[in-house]
Amino acid sequence: MKKNNLNKHKFFYCYTLIAMILFLSIISCGSVSLNSNIPVDVYVGGNSFISSTNVPVAVYWKNGEMVILSKEYSGVKSIAVKGNDVYAGGHIIKFDPSIPSEYEVADITVAGYWKNGKWIGLSVLDSKKGSSVDTMFINGDDVYACGYSTNRSNNKVAGYWKNGKWVGLSANFKYDHKIYSILITDNDIYACGYIKRDGILIPVYWKNGEYVELPVLSDKKSGVAESIFVSNSDIYILGSSKDSSGEFFIDCYWKNGEIISLLSSDPKYTLEANCIFISGKDVYICGYRSNRYYTPLASQVACYWKNGEFIALTPIDNKNNSEATSIFVFGKDVYVGGFTGGYSDSIPGYWKNGEWVGFNVKGGFEPVSSIVVVPRETVK
Repeated sequence: MKKNNLNKHKFFYCYTLIAMILFLSIISCGSVSLNSNIPVDVYVGGNSFISSTNVPVAVYWKNGEMVILSKEYSGVKSIAVKGNDVYAGGHIIKFDPSIPSEYEVADITVAGYWKNGKWIGLSVLDSKKGSSVDTMFINGDDVYACGYSTNRSNNKVAGYWKNGKWVGLSANFKYDHKIYSILITDNDIYACGYIKRDGILIPVYWKNGEYVELPVLSDKKSGVAESIFVSNSDIYILGSSKDSSGEFFIDCYWKNGEIISLLSSDPKYTLEANCIFISGKDVYICGYRSNRYYTPLASQVACYWKNGEFIALTPIDNKNNSEATSIFVFGKDVYVGGFTGGYSDSIPGYWKNGEWVGFNVKGGFEPVSSIVVVPRETVK
């Protein structure tokens, strides 16, 4: 499913939520300490094939009911919910006939988001270059969408849109730099991603526009920070760092700048982490465990870790691979978004406390990006 190179980086990102703003903005992933017995709505963002197209299109599911957002080649990377408003950040992929397809892929990824099903395109540095939204965050009346926009030199520029206006981060960097997730707490804006220097990716996070470099597992090797979570003034960042050979990424997370490797204790397995979530003093990380060696059974098993304890999720069957891509803890209930099957015939859904809830559709590449659980609106 994921590869041990730059393309391995997650396209499903976690976000934080402080309890005091719970009813103002619920985003994936978040921190909630509420009674699990209250009625909730479960939102799952991603993509799916629909009968009228032969390409995956942006969708989300609310309590298992699919809402189709586009008929074009597109996808949802992030869901944010505020009251009755549903924000789905992602992209639409446009074909540009002016690009010679024998030299370059003639598709342009266009950044934007859907609000209650209506597409809102965002301003970019160069309309003929790629851009995308990776994270949505609602803070009061302000709508934040983070991702990247490609400049005329064909370099990715890290930044975010606040109410549709582009705010670039570290635009003086000569080479690619990108952010994957953003959150706002106590009027501070946090983001994480990478900068590129001398051909090496350096994991960093930004606080109010100032960036901080993070340590890596092996000196002078690449690393990437992919999702950020702030809880009780502690900064948690999930990402990956290359090993000493420089060939393979090892998943890890940083707590207040200290790097913690997620290597498997059993050498026949490798671990892939996709999402981090903090609930109280508990650290949840979801992903999958992969068997290094051939087996007639599924080689990739969806799982999550709670404070380092490995928890395998209910297998759909013993032959299909599965992967957990996002996690949300609501009270005592653990919701894990993910999918089973291959790239062209995957089945999206989620696990609630280990029990699989599948959707009766087929998804495209990594069809689930995010999961959000919110208290159900009551009718007065």
